[in-house]
Order: sequence, then structure tokens, then C-alpha cells
Amino acid sequence: MVDVCQCCGFKCTMPNRCVVYGCDNTKNVYRWPEDAKLAKKWSSFVSLKRAKWQHGKQSVICSDHFTDECFKNLQQYKLGLCSKLLLERSVAVPTIYKVTSLPDVPATRNSTAITKLEVGRFLRTVEIPGNRIL
Repeated sequence: MVDVCQCCGFKCTMPNRCVVYGCDNTKNVYRWPEDAKLAKKWSSFVSLKRAKWQHGKQSVICSDHFTDECFKNLQQYKLGLCSKLLLERSVAVPTIYKVTSLPDVPATRNSTAITKLEVGRFLRTVEIPGNRIL
């Protein structure tokens, strides 16, 4: 069976983009975990900014949204000894909102406070070894 692109209906070479709101990264992206509990945590993280969003076959999240502890080979990657970051699939949960592109909407002090509050609430629901609020 051939995977078909949802945008054009054909097998295409369009790169997968990170589904986190405001992020358009196509490098070091990771598909949804098969474990149902972990997949729900990933979806909850994305849903903080995209209320009615649901993941699909092509949904990915980039490395910018994971803490250093979520990677198996971070030091080797930083030293240039490997070209791909390997995610620790059994425990990795995205917790960082690091936006690479924003829509043209002026940010207000109140919206920043609300974002921090939302992320804080989410982090309290996630059990991650060595979890820390950034």
C-alpha cells in the first residue's frame, strides 16, 4: 500500500512539517508514537494551541519541542558524529513551545501570561523522568 498525500491525493515528495502551532520545521521530525498513552500526551501538547486538531498518518513533531533528555544521541549529534537525532521513543513527550514562525498578530503581555499558564498546566499532567519547567 502506498501512502497518499492528504493535500494532493498522490504520493508526493512534500516534506512533513511540524504540526505544532507556529512551527514550520521540516528537519529532525518524528512520527506519532504507537503507544496510545504516549500518543495522547503528544496530541494534548499540540492541542494547547490547536483546539480541534487530531493527528493523522503524516503528523510529525520536530526536535525543537523536546527536552535534551528525550534524545538517545544528543552529544554525538552536537559533535557532528551523526546526522539524525534519535528520540527515546518510550518516554519522549514534547513540552517546549519554540515557535519558528508566527502569524502577523501582535503579542500582548496578557497572551504571553496565558501561554505560560497553559504550558504549566500541561506539564503538570505529564510524567517525564527528570521533567523540568523551562
